[in-house]
Amino acid sequence: MSGLQRANYIFLVLTALLPLSANAENNFQVNVYLDKTSSGWATKRFDYALVAEKETCRIQWNAVEEDSGDRFLSVRRNCKLGFSDQKPLHSAVLKEIDQRWGLKSFKSIDWGSFCDQSNGSWCEPIAKASLQSKDFIDYYQHYPHSKLKGLNGLFVELANQTQSYEAFAELFIPYGLTLRLSAVEKVFTAKASDSYLPAALRIVFHGQKPKAMVMYNAGMAYFSIEK
Repeated sequence: MSGLQRANYIFLVLTALLPLSANAENNFQVNVYLDKTSSGWATKRFDYALVAEKETCRIQWNAVEEDSGDRFLSVRRNCKLGFSDQKPLHSAVLKEIDQRWGLKSFKSIDWGSFCDQSNGSWCEPIAKASLQSKDFIDYYQHYPHSKLKGLNGLFVELANQTQSYEAFAELFIPYGLTLRLSAVEKVFTAKASDSYLPAALRIVFHGQKPKAMVMYNAGMAYFSIEK
């Protein structure tokens, strides 16, 4: 066994000796376990799931360290609560992550869909901004001859400009960290009057430029954690 392998083995043993659950703030219990069902173990040193639940809301964060030594976090949400009500669950998990590994040692977060039924308000500022964006208007009016050939970068730009995920970023302030949207995949667009828009956005755009296109969500979102 090499020195690196021995050090990694000792780390995993010591981590395993920590309690598998912890009473976090607001009396939320965070259950922690080695996630053997996750994929990519051929290139990972560890992958721990941290789960907190409340009523109709289950939040799971995975803390992952790759063979390269890089660490990232991944989030799965099955939650019918608004984001303000689920924030204490995220906060409890982040506290547990910081106690075990140090939150500053993680570089990024795989968030999944940028917004869903539990945090749909994040999409509203982006959709409103896209109505005024010359680049976005040019894109849907002239594609494939538009200035932009894809919308991923513009979505990131508008999300950061409008600080649409500010409530999420606030969770990292106590740790001296800044959260920033760094990339997205599969941007969703629709007419302002389209029934495919979330109900909250249909109300916002009711009677306003019904034929205009809006950019309102992304299928995958990635955040960078910055010191």
